[in-house]
Amino acid sequence: MQDLMNKVEKNTEVLQEIGILLKRFLEAEETRRLQSDWMDPEEAAQTLNLTVNQSRTHRRRLRRAADRYGIRVRDTRPPAYWREDILALSLKIRDGRAVI
Repeated sequence: MQDLMNKVEKNTEVLQEIGILLKRFLEAEETRRLQSDWMDPEEAAQTLNLTVNQSRTHRRRLRRAADRYGIRVRDTRPPAYWREDILALSLKIRDGRAVI
């Protein structure tokens, strides 16, 4: 019985260490994402208050907005949008000077 208790305690310690490592990884990933000059389509859609859904209509709306308002797009899969351009467009939308 004591042997089983020792194994359970060891397993609990390992799980806590894994949780700490996962938390550090997620924090580092979030920091990297926020410091990047490029946004993925989902982040850009959220910034522009577009509904993100499974049919991916937000990606078509982003593409049209990029064509219409001159947002720089990196041709990757999925496409990446220049963060400063998206933020500037979100301010225009807020002020009523642009519509997507």
